[in-house]
Amino acid sequence: MKKIFAIAWKDAIVRFASSSELIFFIILPLIFTFLLAGGTPSNDDDNRVRLVVVDQANTTVSQNIITESTTLNSSETRCINA
Repeated sequence: MKKIFAIAWKDAIVRFASSSELIFFIILPLIFTFLLAGGTPSNDDDNRVRLVVVDQANTTVSQNIITESTTLNSSETRCINA
């Protein structure tokens, strides 16, 4: 086990020999994760997902599904009967 740690330590020393390697392997992925996640969320935004439903079947099962989805508070559902 000691040899495995020695190999891993040697590889880490070689990998992060320059400061630019440290930036590319640790700091930039953290920055990209923060940016792609949308930064910090504000409390003023409405995070609900809009869902437009087109009911072409117009059956009782489809009406039940639409009724169930409109009762949920996590999303806004708009039904269009076609």
